Amino acid sequence: MLDLVLALAQPAPPAVAAPAAQVELAQARPQPQPRAMPPAPASPAEFTSSNPDITKGMSLSFQDEFDAPKVSIGQGGRWSTTYFWGARTMAPNKEEQLYVDPTYKTESGVTPGIDPFEVKNGVLSIVARRTPDNLLKDLGGMRYTSGLLTSYRSFRFRYGFVEFRAKMPRGRSMWPAVWMLRSDKGSLGELDIAEVFGQRTNFLNSTIHAVDGGEKRAVLLVRRETQDLAADFHIYGLHWTEQKVTIYLDGKEMGSAPTPEGLRGPMYLLVNLAVGGKWPGPTNENTPAEARFELDYLRVWQSPEDRAANPGAGG
Repeated sequence: MLDLVLALAQPAPPAVAAPAAQVELAQARPQPQPRAMPPAPASPAEFTSSNPDITKGMSLSFQDEFDAPKVSIGQGGRWSTTYFWGARTMAPNKEEQLYVDPTYKTESGVTPGIDPFEVKNGVLSIVARRTPDNLLKDLGGMRYTSGLLTSYRSFRFRYGFVEFRAKMPRGRSMWPAVWMLRSDKGSLGELDIAEVFGQRTNFLNSTIHAVDGGEKRAVLLVRRETQDLAADFHIYGLHWTEQKVTIYLDGKEMGSAPTPEGLRGPMYLLVNLAVGGKWPGPTNENTPAEARFELDYLRVWQSPEDRAANPGAGG
């Protein structure tokens, strides 16, 4: 999400919890160990990837089909709803949303009771909504509420094939993303698998932000025109190996780059719908009051060797 490495280096306003140090310092804090995930309930044969030649010989190490009545969050759940340091927005990006969940309580003691996660017919919708006027003060003046899911406390992995089927939201300043962050104390690494702007839904962005050769670098994996990604569901893929990172859309290769030093460690998944910010631009009168980022599923395939090396594997 717009180079988290740099974003975390900036101070955040007191209205919302936000990081106060660079990723290097954040990673040095005590970090909870991931829980061992339950076995994937289906075999690779039951879920064929959009790139079966790549996933041949691999098995599912993580998946969410969003078939349950509610998304799996909270204590013991598959997903967390804040960044691991507790922040609910990325303030240095000038984002305008606060990531909430049904149990979120403000510093003033108010529980808004807003649920940005809706599951219907096996599809998860992350819903961004304009903040009601009566909650603006309690929510630190954030103009929208939305949702963030991370696998930081439940699943971290190194190398494999990530695939998700999604329908992007439409509307100015909407900023959906599926991405990954380095989870250990090694070199900094961020991999943005797919980011789309709601006012330009026929353009796909994929980016690496990582240390390579001792220097922070941004690699533009994909900057390409596409079909309208908000008109229907599409399948997004990432093949991540020690040598190479490759992005796919509907089974077609969109871009690739050598794997930098910063992406040669364990990472975890993040899925969110941001609103506004330096990159997509601030909200205005054309920004919708509500928008939905829809996900049908998210799956991770790995080779037996890579799966056995995952942090917490077999715990």
